[in-house]
Amino acid sequence: MAAGTARRSFRLTMLLALLTACLMFLPAIVEDQGMLTLLGDFDEQQIPFNIHAIDMVKAGRFGWDWTVDLGTPFIGAFGFYTLGSPFFWLAALFPADWFPWLVAWLYILKYTVAAATAHLFVRRYLALPGTAAVVSLFYAFSGFNQINLMYYHFHDVVALFPLLLWGLDQLVLEGRRGIFALMTALMAFVNYFFLVAEVIFLLLYYFFRHAPALKAEGRLAIITSRCFAEGIAGVMAAAVMLVPSFLFVRRSPRNATIPLSLGTILHERGRLPAMLKGLIMPAESMSRQSAFFAHDFSSNALYLPGVGPALALSARKGQLIWAKRLLAACAVIAAIPFLNSALYGFTNTYYARWFYMPILMLALLSGAALEKADPAHLKRGFLITFGLVIAVIALAMADGRRADGAVRTTQFAVVAALALLGLLTAFVFTAQRQKNVRIALILGATVLFAVLSGLFSIHLLRVSRDARTPYDEKYLEYALRLDRQENRPDDDYPYRIWTSVKGTNLPMMLLEAGTNSFITTVSPTLFSFYEQIGNKRYVSTSIVEKPLPLASALSANRMLVRHQSIEDTITKMPSLIHRGTFEGEIEAIHLFENPHAVSLGFTHRYYLPASIFREQPPDVRQALLLKALIVADEDLLAIENVLERLPDEAIGSDNWQTAAANRRTPQNVNRDDKGFSAEYRLTEPAVAWFSVPHEPGWHAEVNGEPATIIDSLSMMAVRLPAGDSRVAFHYSMPGLKAGAVMSLLGAAGCAFLLMLNRRKKERVHAGI
Repeated sequence: MAAGTARRSFRLTMLLALLTACLMFLPAIVEDQGMLTLLGDFDEQQIPFNIHAIDMVKAGRFGWDWTVDLGTPFIGAFGFYTLGSPFFWLAALFPADWFPWLVAWLYILKYTVAAATAHLFVRRYLALPGTAAVVSLFYAFSGFNQINLMYYHFHDVVALFPLLLWGLDQLVLEGRRGIFALMTALMAFVNYFFLVAEVIFLLLYYFFRHAPALKAEGRLAIITSRCFAEGIAGVMAAAVMLVPSFLFVRRSPRNATIPLSLGTILHERGRLPAMLKGLIMPAESMSRQSAFFAHDFSSNALYLPGVGPALALSARKGQLIWAKRLLAACAVIAAIPFLNSALYGFTNTYYARWFYMPILMLALLSGAALEKADPAHLKRGFLITFGLVIAVIALAMADGRRADGAVRTTQFAVVAALALLGLLTAFVFTAQRQKNVRIALILGATVLFAVLSGLFSIHLLRVSRDARTPYDEKYLEYALRLDRQENRPDDDYPYRIWTSVKGTNLPMMLLEAGTNSFITTVSPTLFSFYEQIGNKRYVSTSIVEKPLPLASALSANRMLVRHQSIEDTITKMPSLIHRGTFEGEIEAIHLFENPHAVSLGFTHRYYLPASIFREQPPDVRQALLLKALIVADEDLLAIENVLERLPDEAIGSDNWQTAAANRRTPQNVNRDDKGFSAEYRLTEPAVAWFSVPHEPGWHAEVNGEPATIIDSLSMMAVRLPAGDSRVAFHYSMPGLKAGAVMSLLGAAGCAFLLMLNRRKKERVHAGI
């Protein structure tokens, strides 16, 4: 495509993507009076995460984050969700509280950028400007983006991924140095979770797209070595994010690997038909699927708006043969669970979150077919796709007749109708003999069905939300109505706040230490702590059954309770003191004081071996946190000469309130993102217990001298002498300094490569 033509096509693509995204989101924006709320993870995770992260970076707090559960390293918690995204840093230019009103426009920007970067990559392979625009819109508004609307941060990766392939093409085909290294650094920085899958896909792309020609030219070894060198330089440049994040997440129990079994070869029932449905029908909502699964959080969607795979199936035999082979390899990977799991470290959870990469190839192949094939040849792909739609309808109906089948008949009928209507429209349009007219009509149809499928996905999310309680709908409203400045305690406040189940990230938005959270990337040791006390955690922390003893041990002296739960709260916890009500338009939130809460860093008189502790029921275990220091059997020597063993008769006794009242507490507690300190005046030696996760990176001092941290249920404790003493805990993120050094070296490598590229350009201009 000529340079001038490419520029005009690029402007057209940007304009159409912007228009399409606006038409998708504006109805929801108007309904929400300028905000955008969807459902679940978006409202209760993505919005609070971004508000909180903006607050933290503006305050320069990159160390320990006290508001994420019982405490979590800030980079560990938000490196996956926000910190690597250029869209986050754009949002950070505005006040944090504006984010709910900015997020829709940032979404529109992400869709527009996705179309722009796709255009930058695909225009090399297409001759006509209209076709490049069609392909770019196919990619930007594919089913993958629509089904992942709940996962706002996924769209960062989709928006920028084509730059990685474009950078590789620049290096291999144009000999331009440094660009691929920069694009690698960008993608590595944006989101480490997707990086392994991107590297594997990039290797496949190189193998199918470039390796055969390079081998024939005798340049395979030299170009391959250059690609690896630039890739390594790019990864090193992002090491300041990658190294600490890797050291953090590798200890998470959610990284459980897939065991070798029949399940590594064969998918669960319904998975393959669901994959086919995701290819040929518009995306729905993860939480509300119409067939094969009632809900599916795997991100399984490959649909191209209006056409599905129909155009790609019409590609001529020798057309973009490398793209066909790459798509075939992707199909094999997707079909075999073990290979699919390799893209995510062999996790035992099924993910299709790499599908945006083959979608780009599917879109490119579709554009090439549209550009080259005649109407008669295009007919074949549409007939095959029509047949596949009918087959999926039949499979869904058969599945619905099963006792355990999951079919929402009306919703599925709408999905099938949209798929068939899109195919029929595209089929009629591709029958036009005049190529330019044919492409223009398909471009218009792409915009139309991108809007329709996007509106449908948003509608399903909001319908699911509307079926839930009014509190869920107004979560953001309540959080933002709480005055985050007047109600926030000083940094030396040694207590936490507890919230009802659906307000799990409210403390995060209020910049207050809390006991609840709804976030995957918490301190890995927290999973161990909650499991040991019988309050197991997966993606959220909720203290529901008999919460008062545990909340008291975790220093939660304030409890936020939604209005519809107030009677149950008063019945279960009559000793709470009502302190106020925050009125909302639909429902109120009540603030209670917990008179039994004990300050962070209270001391113990007794200890109990962990082996005895584990034998107790969960409610007894949680109450025991106030009665004794729980120590692993092998660590008893460290405290036996300081503490007495808890008498057997006290283990199961219902006297936790007395135990809480008898705990000795520090006179002063100070905390910030670099650690915390506490001051004591004791009449005898003691051991202080801190409900702070015992993460790598902590070290302690008592009266200025290094002190041994005693691990107690994955929390931290230290021995204290009699008299006046001051204990200080200091935190440094493991791998951050090493990552920073590596990033400097990687950045220097990228700069050197760009300098080589500039010198080459100067020599060309000079005619040397």
